[in-house]
Amino acid sequence: MKRKIITFIIVILILLEVWYLLPKPITETYQGGSYQLGGNTNFEKIIIDIDGTFRNTLTSDQTFNGTITVEGEDLPVAKDERQLELQFENEIEGSPMMYFTYSVDESGNVGPGIYNYGYIYINKDFSQFTIKKYGQKEEGKSWSGSDGMMITAPATNREEAIEISDQLIESYKRVGDTFERADK
Repeated sequence: MKRKIITFIIVILILLEVWYLLPKPITETYQGGSYQLGGNTNFEKIIIDIDGTFRNTLTSDQTFNGTITVEGEDLPVAKDERQLELQFENEIEGSPMMYFTYSVDESGNVGPGIYNYGYIYINKDFSQFTIKKYGQKEEGKSWSGSDGMMITAPATNREEAIEISDQLIESYKRVGDTFERADK
């Protein structure tokens, strides 16, 4: 009898581990907004589509493979090359950088390229996220509230978007036009 109970417990533990490691499909459309921090009070409603798979690893890291599309956004990367691999581990700023690698430049010449989009913060069940998108002037270098944009979903107004962003970027605090580490 003891042997059957131990075998049953081991089988349950193995099944839980397999379930934990299986990729989970994520196909969602979010209503959110794009805005800048600081004195600017703009808030543009947008639709964001996420389509991919989310996977846990044995080392407790998490990865997302798929696409994140912001409606109406014109990226210098061909649509068939917009696949992302986001690794949620101890990255710069505690969140993965969103970047696209592509093989054709704006002139149609074949060659490798990288387009840095920004940093993304997502909660564990992918129901809320915020992106610190690089501005045009600072593309690929750094982010600032006066030039970079925030994209947050789900949100119906600026105040709700800022509240979600503040919650998701919990290890940083918003100070005026930028974010600073809370432990400084």
